[in-house]
Amino acid sequence: IAISDDKAYLYASIVTRFDPPPFSWLTCGTSYFFQYDVGADQWTQKASLPSQYGGPTASRLELIVSPSSNQTIYTANVRIIRSTNGGTSWSGTLINPPAVHDDYHAMKFAPYDPTILFVGTDGGVYKINTSSLAATELNNGLGVATNYFSSSSIFDPYQILTGTQDDGTNYLKNNIWSHKLGGDGF
Repeated sequence: IAISDDKAYLYASIVTRFDPPPFSWLTCGTSYFFQYDVGADQWTQKASLPSQYGGPTASRLELIVSPSSNQTIYTANVRIIRSTNGGTSWSGTLINPPAVHDDYHAMKFAPYDPTILFVGTDGGVYKINTSSLAATELNNGLGVATNYFSSSSIFDPYQILTGTQDDGTNYLKNNIWSHKLGGDGF
């Protein structure tokens, strides 16, 4: 759910599942996108979110409305896509990896500039200029990863194994981290 700064529109996305239990977070059925006009007190179904841009998935779907236009909506999960007409149609991927690590979890416009969009991903925080589509990584000096699990040895608690979202499996021994596997580190 996202609401425009002028409080004129509320946007909502609903995703159905098509797989039987046990559910996979990657598989979803149809996505429905709606616009609620506050003044008219009316919901309107808009275009479905396109799956070819990485979504929607059941694990996450972020929505945010541009502060400069109540008809410009950004949605993100694996990639960021944009609608400039209230969700009637959607444009393609705005920022491609490796410029920004995929799997978005948060989006927020800068209060000082409506063209600057900060995003939080599995790989950290990035600043995106929505006019030029330039992306700046803001992770200098940070060890950024989304950990699924960690475990230590019962014989040596200073040996640690971690599994991360999209950043693989990492191992700490003798105060030295090493990267063991790529992808999801289960």
